[in-house]
Amino acid sequence: MNKKLTGALFLYLALAIALGAFGAHGLRDVLTEAQIQSYRTGVLYHLLITLPLLFLSGHWTELNRYTRSLFTVIWIGNIIFSFSIYGLSTIFREGSVRSILRPITPLGGLLMIAGFSLLGLNWIFRSK
Repeated sequence: MNKKLTGALFLYLALAIALGAFGAHGLRDVLTEAQIQSYRTGVLYHLLITLPLLFLSGHWTELNRYTRSLFTVIWIGNIIFSFSIYGLSTIFREGSVRSILRPITPLGGLLMIAGFSLLGLNWIFRSK
């Protein structure tokens, strides 16, 4: 187990909960329903992806270099995906930054999909 990594992930999880609460209470009178729904999607993926990452961090010493790399790809993908959605639905609702962030969001999703797919294949086909 990597205690610092696990601690960082618990803080990342706490941030997801705080951002979810902020979205539910602090943004409901500021954003449209579509923007709130988008924000919720960011929070949902932020929360859901943190759980398998916590599991992996608990087994860090048992993981090979390849699996640790996929862990990093998944986490980076989650950060890109969720935080670009947070920005697009709150701060950057219009303007030039929005045109930059908008194509970045799917990149984060692709990193998560690729990371989990390769992780699954690695665990299915790895030798004992």
